[in-house]
Amino acid sequence: MRRMTFCCAAGLALLITGATAWAQDDQPAPADPAPLVEVRTLDAPPPEVVKAIDQAMAELDAIDALEARGERRRRGAAVLAGLRPHLGDLRWPDGSAGELWRAAGRAVLHAEDAELAPLAAAMLTRLAQPTGEPERDAETQAQRRVALGLATRLLPMTDRDAVSEQTFYRGIVREEFDDAAAGDLDQMYFLAISYEDRLGVPTDDLAAVRWYQRAADAGHADATCALGVKFELGQGVPRDAQRAAGLYRTAADADSATGAYNLGRCYEMGEGVPLDLAQAVRWYRASADAGEPDAVHRIGLMHDYGVGVEQDHAQAVSWYRRAAALGHADAMYFLGLAHGFGRGVAVDHDEAARWYRKAADHGQVDSMYHLGYLYTQGQGVPYDATTAAAWYRRAAEGGSVGAMVNLGTMYYTGDGVERSLETAIEWYQRAASLGETSAIEFLQQLGIELN
Repeated sequence: MRRMTFCCAAGLALLITGATAWAQDDQPAPADPAPLVEVRTLDAPPPEVVKAIDQAMAELDAIDALEARGERRRRGAAVLAGLRPHLGDLRWPDGSAGELWRAAGRAVLHAEDAELAPLAAAMLTRLAQPTGEPERDAETQAQRRVALGLATRLLPMTDRDAVSEQTFYRGIVREEFDDAAAGDLDQMYFLAISYEDRLGVPTDDLAAVRWYQRAADAGHADATCALGVKFELGQGVPRDAQRAAGLYRTAADADSATGAYNLGRCYEMGEGVPLDLAQAVRWYRASADAGEPDAVHRIGLMHDYGVGVEQDHAQAVSWYRRAAALGHADAMYFLGLAHGFGRGVAVDHDEAARWYRKAADHGQVDSMYHLGYLYTQGQGVPYDATTAAAWYRRAAEGGSVGAMVNLGTMYYTGDGVERSLETAIEWYQRAASLGETSAIEFLQQLGIELN
């Protein structure tokens, strides 16, 4: 099964300041080659893994005798840390990894590691299944019973859907590894994604980097872009913005829309290359022409705020519409703002509400907040305090500080919800913990000390 992902680093704000013009032929430094992946398959775990398992089992026996939960968790986590690098090694068959996963399952239980519990339960369940061949001895049957018992004990830490998902992906990741080891570039790329996204293997940034590198060295554009992201964020490799930009340029030159978008970000932020808004616009346009929604939306923002181009709200709306048609939730939100405040189009609260709702249906939190506000004003929608509170709650649970304050006020006044001073204070405290001054002032007026 092949999965696609965009290689976009998060948390980069739009620059709305002036920029110094730099020569357009400024080139990021090329990336140095990294060691290739060891793809030699094995019949059984290598000696160093067997030694690690023996040491882990001895320590786990000692942990079993401990009464203090905190000490069990600490020492269990230490054991798990020692085993974890081996859990993602696919060079030997799963059937030969029974002892490794039995040790890991015990360590997960002691460490109370909810992140790894679904995969451990999935692997132990697989190992507990009969192979269809006669059991060779009583010890093999006992090992299966132990695996099944551990899987059962892990279930309260996770849920059956998560275990089922990891069981499904384990089969896929085995196929990916076999094909990648045979030289399939796409499967090298997808295997790296599996390591990044904890799909059938534990999260392992170093393994992801190595497989991205191997595919990138053979000219795989998406892997080259993804490798750039790892260098940009410092995941599995030292952070290196210049190398990241070089990889993005290589991907963009190979017609990667995401590579062009990421290179545009680098020029916009001055990360790894000199800050150059003209170059940012150039690469965003190349990415947008190839259908990258983030790039289309970004060009809209640049027109909206006059960054790298002449400010033109009507042009911004046009770009937002293009991005919204490609399913970009933030573009839908900005269309709502444009119609709500008359930026580039006439004020139209009906249209604003429509776009906010479309964005909210895609999980866009700010749109949920604005929908709540429209229901309190009866603009574009009927006045409905109960529905307003529901939207504010969704936005607040998504992290909107403004929604937390407004929802707290609704509980304080009993508008749209059953009046509750206790619940109002809870929402104000959440907003105050995020630095919202109005919530801090209100709590001070009530004589409530901040935590």
